Amino acid sequence: MVKCKPKDGDELRPRLVKCPPASYYQKLKSQTENARAGPIPIPPAEKRSAQQVINGLKMLSRGWDSAVESSISVPPELFFFEGVASRFYSTGENPDLSSLVRGLGVGKVFLPNTDYGIVLYETSSTVYFVLFDASRRIAVREPLFCHRNAPPECDWSKIRRSIDSAVASAATEEAAKKGLYAVYDGTLKMVAPEGLETTSSKPPESAA
Repeated sequence: MVKCKPKDGDELRPRLVKCPPASYYQKLKSQTENARAGPIPIPPAEKRSAQQVINGLKMLSRGWDSAVESSISVPPELFFFEGVASRFYSTGENPDLSSLVRGLGVGKVFLPNTDYGIVLYETSSTVYFVLFDASRRIAVREPLFCHRNAPPECDWSKIRRSIDSAVASAATEEAAKKGLYAVYDGTLKMVAPEGLETTSSKPPESAA
């Protein structure tokens, strides 16, 4: 899990979530392999302003700037849900963002009941960031923190490039006409909603 690190004197960077039990990972593996499984139970929602969400995101990794903020494009207000080793932000009060995340694992897009959502979740070694934006027809998943990397913190600029690449691809005339979503999850793919069709793919852009 993400450990606290000194930041600006005595201030500590908080943990993303509490450390889940070992049994959680077996359950998560089973859910990932079954993209059509029922949604992960989520507690009642709380409201968060855009600034509250941004403040929480920027301290999770390095390289946050105005370009990153513009690419993520957080709406004025979001509902906040917290699950086991996961956090959800959504414009809808009853989204199914867990199905979206499981679908990405098998190259499919299961549309959640929301127009915009952010998911932060942990595996045994990595914290992932997932962005869904129906208005731009994009779904992006990128690691934020990985214990196997040096340094372990990933750079927000890499996530920004992935988002911008997805937005540009989804905005093409062909993609708009067919209603395809641009999914960036290691590679960029154009996918029909509900995982019905994958029409093209290309390798990820190299880091600047």
